[in-house]
Amino acid sequence: GALTGGARSVPWPTAGLAVTARAGGAWRAASLFELFSSGPRIGEARYEIGRSDLKTEASFNLDAGARWERGRVRAELDGYRNDISDYIYLAPTGDTISGLQVYRHQQADAVLRGVEASLEVQPVTDLTLRARFDAVEGTNQTTGEYLPLMPPPRGGLEAEYQTTELSWATRLYLSVEGEKYWTQTRLSSFDLATDGYQLLHFGAGIEKRVGSRPVRLDLRVRNAGNVSYRDFLSRYKQFALSPGRDIVVRLGADF
Repeated sequence: GALTGGARSVPWPTAGLAVTARAGGAWRAASLFELFSSGPRIGEARYEIGRSDLKTEASFNLDAGARWERGRVRAELDGYRNDISDYIYLAPTGDTISGLQVYRHQQADAVLRGVEASLEVQPVTDLTLRARFDAVEGTNQTTGEYLPLMPPPRGGLEAEYQTTELSWATRLYLSVEGEKYWTQTRLSSFDLATDGYQLLHFGAGIEKRVGSRPVRLDLRVRNAGNVSYRDFLSRYKQFALSPGRDIVVRLGADF
């Protein structure tokens, strides 16, 4: 259940600028896994132990943001703080059972703070450039340590070309995106650090009418450089790399 409240966007005296502010509260009861798990979870490569005395989480969230739009430029900045009483989290212990690392469900008062920013620019009609960044920090208020398994800061740059002015197709798009993941330095006691990394992705697609039906063909290439990396949030990072180059082709039609 949840109780929430807030304020909607409010126009600012400067044209194209709007600010938002929201406040809300919520609660969540512990799940059966969090309460009673006791055994291996092979699919996630860990041995998980629950706690039958977990209390109900209660949180209070504050967030504020600003959006600015002028012509072909759009920018957004948001920040938030979430205070959580009896926060339930899964933490590595440093022990192993049957070769699997042991994780225990824990509980403590916690604070999550984060920021998200994005920028979109359309220098010409068919070309859109995008940039984004987000980061979050979690602190255990009981011990003063960082919470485990918090995602590292990340950012991205993307360029997308899209046109409908074609004689042989109704739409064509081409895109290239670079992602950067920084090294997580805010670690809890048993977090395993991983190096930062950069990934490159490509996309392309066409849409064409066959009779009265639109048919779409899309090509996506993730991690085009086949970079070897370990995702900080991966359960397998101790003994396996994250996915390499991934090529996906999709054909779709409306019926």
